[in-house]
Amino acid sequence: KTKLKTFAEEFFLVNQKMSSVLIVMLVLTASCLQQQQKQQHYAQAPSGFNLTGVWNAQGRSVEIIETLDYKVYTKAVWGNGTGTIISGNCLLITFTNNVSPFAGEILQNATEILWNNGDSWTRGNSTNSTKKHSTYSVSCQLLPPKPALMVPDWTNHTIIYEIAPKAFTSPYGANATGTLYSAATELPQLADLGINAVWLAGWAYSNAHFRGIWSTYATMDLETIDASLGGPAGLRTFVDTAHENGIKVILDVTTHGVVPESPLLITNRSMFKDNGTKGSWRMIDYNYSHPSFQDYWPNIFINLVKTYDIDGFRLDCGMDGGGSTSNEIARPLWDKVVRAAAAAGHPTVIIPESGQTYHFRQRDIEPTTNMSAAVVSANTSGLSSLCRATLQISCHDKGKEHNTSGNYFVLHGSRAILGYNLLGPFIVVFMSGEEYNTDQVELPTVSYGHYGMNTSCKPDDPPGTDICYGPSYWLYGALLQRKNLREEQYNMRNDTKVLLSLRSQHKDVLHNNLCESNTVPIDCKDNITYAPYARYVSGEKMIVVAANPSNTNITIKLSITEATLTRMGFGEQCNCFEVSDIFSGGSLRQHNRSELSELPVLIPRDMQKAGGLAVLLIELC
Repeated sequence: KTKLKTFAEEFFLVNQKMSSVLIVMLVLTASCLQQQQKQQHYAQAPSGFNLTGVWNAQGRSVEIIETLDYKVYTKAVWGNGTGTIISGNCLLITFTNNVSPFAGEILQNATEILWNNGDSWTRGNSTNSTKKHSTYSVSCQLLPPKPALMVPDWTNHTIIYEIAPKAFTSPYGANATGTLYSAATELPQLADLGINAVWLAGWAYSNAHFRGIWSTYATMDLETIDASLGGPAGLRTFVDTAHENGIKVILDVTTHGVVPESPLLITNRSMFKDNGTKGSWRMIDYNYSHPSFQDYWPNIFINLVKTYDIDGFRLDCGMDGGGSTSNEIARPLWDKVVRAAAAAGHPTVIIPESGQTYHFRQRDIEPTTNMSAAVVSANTSGLSSLCRATLQISCHDKGKEHNTSGNYFVLHGSRAILGYNLLGPFIVVFMSGEEYNTDQVELPTVSYGHYGMNTSCKPDDPPGTDICYGPSYWLYGALLQRKNLREEQYNMRNDTKVLLSLRSQHKDVLHNNLCESNTVPIDCKDNITYAPYARYVSGEKMIVVAANPSNTNITIKLSITEATLTRMGFGEQCNCFEVSDIFSGGSLRQHNRSELSELPVLIPRDMQKAGGLAVLLIELC
């Protein structure tokens, strides 16, 4: 309207008589066009489309309030939400208790919404219903913004291993004496295991702001390599050793701010919010909108790439610093880093912890018992549009809110959990130590109180309130125990190595490319916890994965149906298949097409050498 009015006013200089009529005509035309566009958009919606009212959401009530312009607002006990209706019957919504949006398909009668996580909402007050549905039925997708450059090709076979360097080694005693030099000595062993990327959770100048131990999240200055870790020479040694062993290096970056003791608050206070007086986590937050910060921020990481050949950055609290800025402001800064790194001949990956993704996130998917459904969920949530997503086994935050000793890793020696998830189409993220089921031993000073021994429990509690006493069992603060390993720990490490070697030997099938995951469910005639799945090269071979998390041996019957064989490119002319278990061993067997529909498979009990898993390589005779 404004542009049209300006045009009319300019026309007034030429013909005063026409101006008033022209202004009215053009403004009315613009209004009519707007109304027509709205009518066309609403015309795409299903008949009787109206979401306003109370819904039963998995046994809990949620109220939906629909407004104009396709914005939807919700009120629920677990948090409020804001969403948008797109493409007529797709609802994209983000809740306050979850940083990631969900996609829901509104059925034609607008009485049910099918969500991409398997939940179903139905009209009416809540009941005890926990109705679920197949994620295959959801056609709506979330498409994240495209990065400046797509994900580097080297991520197609990446396995990421997190190292907290102060506790990863202990050359001078148990009290956080690890350095980048001492960590570098372990890299050949990681390469031998099959690890090809390291997430280095400690490199920059930091202090012990959190839980009584030095951590990379208590940043003092990202432009300074921490002297206690070995300084610039230590980082150079670590990166060079990693690259010599075929391992990429991904640095951990705290995105929201610095600790109050940071020297930057003296030299560059204008780069911080409220002139360096406020922030989250009892820190001082960056002011992403300040021009000097927008120059400062990307140049840190461009220089790291050019100086040390860094391969990527993991963004703690996400691109937006956990809400300290917006993705719209932060994303262009990372675009600049990615472009500059590529121009320098060093393609770089950007991995937000959570929130809006870039190339992929630290924890897109958690360990699953239904791999095929997890792939479908990644597709419907838009992750597959970037062709990569992660599956994190143990998050380093596990155990931090526990003051009872124990092992807070996820695996606990389970080959069923490890193998089932490792062989899927996701970038698997390990926490150091779980590959051999290490005994969890904490650094001596790690505290249950968030800011040190006997301090507040939660990040933003006022000092002196809600005190937590005693030690914590934070995985990030776990001192790795490599000496005097027990036989079962050696066996766990060896089985991890075998599984990683399978990924290397069968790269054509077992890769991380979600855009071409070739993952299908395999029917099982027995009631088992983990849903079997297959990955395949069309018409050439398939690898079938089935897991047994129990403490007894089981024999199951898999049913690779005619429809599944056809879907995998094995037409009717394919009638002889060689089947072998490439994990737990066993003789090579031949089966015809019909026999695959009732294929007996023995899976040994879990928690033992070569147990918990069957990995069948099936090829044409």
